[in-house]
Amino acid sequence: MEYSRSGSRVIMEAPYGQNMTAITNLFLAEMAEGKGRFLDQLINGIYAACEMTTWSASAHLPLQLNNKTFPDHNQQIIDLLSGNAGSLFSWIYYFLHHEFDKENTLIAARLKYEIDRRILTPYMNIDHLWWMGFSGDENRMINNWNPWCNSNVLQAFALMETDKEKLANAVYRTMRSTDKFINYTKEDGACEEGPSYWGHAAGKLYDYLQILYDITGGKVSIFDKPLIKKMGEYISRSYVGNGWVVNFADASAKGGGDAGLIYRYGKAVNSNEMMAFSAYLVKQGGHGLSYGGGDMFRTLQGLKFNKEVMGIKPSLPSADYTWYPQTEFCYIKNGKYFFAGKGGFNNESHNHNDVGTFSLYIDTIPFL
Repeated sequence: MEYSRSGSRVIMEAPYGQNMTAITNLFLAEMAEGKGRFLDQLINGIYAACEMTTWSASAHLPLQLNNKTFPDHNQQIIDLLSGNAGSLFSWIYYFLHHEFDKENTLIAARLKYEIDRRILTPYMNIDHLWWMGFSGDENRMINNWNPWCNSNVLQAFALMETDKEKLANAVYRTMRSTDKFINYTKEDGACEEGPSYWGHAAGKLYDYLQILYDITGGKVSIFDKPLIKKMGEYISRSYVGNGWVVNFADASAKGGGDAGLIYRYGKAVNSNEMMAFSAYLVKQGGHGLSYGGGDMFRTLQGLKFNKEVMGIKPSLPSADYTWYPQTEFCYIKNGKYFFAGKGGFNNESHNHNDVGTFSLYIDTIPFL
């Protein structure tokens, strides 16, 4: 209720996040050691989660058709948090349900029931969630929520659904939905939400497409499409240097991105620029290779690919001029100067009324 009263998200999301982090760490510890030492507390965590009315954020309850400020046990919605939980719990079920059965068969059965009730069944039967793009409004803004939620849902179906026909229908539905995000993205590939959101927008699209590639044995792949590569290289082109980035839209002025994610994306789309930029971030320090935190797919991908980055020669993009004609971003590098300007319009996702703003860096120091 606190969110509806004061707008505070922290009072609910902080303890929720701490519990999910504990569950993630217990799962990874058990997977690494395999001796059952962490199972009791892992069971406590997932069973407590199964007894929650919702896995969604309080701030996202307006997605409910009714009772928009309080979790309603009669309806389940899929948002960023519930999707994250659903994918994490699907990995836990996939790897450990036999171990749970040794303790009590109700544990894995309950977990499977809740994943189906909260994620699988709602996804196939409701169209009103704006991020799905099924509302009928072709002009509706589609942002990072779409690939983020769809990548989580795809993981859950791939790990949990054993009926091949149902799985095929579900995968196709995620493809139709994710296509809405790809179609909404302008053909220049820029991330209108800013570089801080790139990892949740284009980065989550990469996750989705990689999962789709993996579960179909490479038969379904669009990594060769120019738009997908442009969407990836936006993050390397938006890097000024010395930790600074072009921070149009909802973005911190410092960052650079997840080096491991950038490498994997670059490898998938055959971008030497992205792979070399990833190696640069690692070499510069402060951008160490991460293992995804509660994002189990990224964690497993990191374990698989992160060592490869160490063998790549680091470098920054060499282009002196980058123009995004539809989004209307312009980057110019000339010696010690880096200029970035923004046209476009303010009705963009995470736009901060920044039409007409610009940045000028001198020797990678923000001057204007």
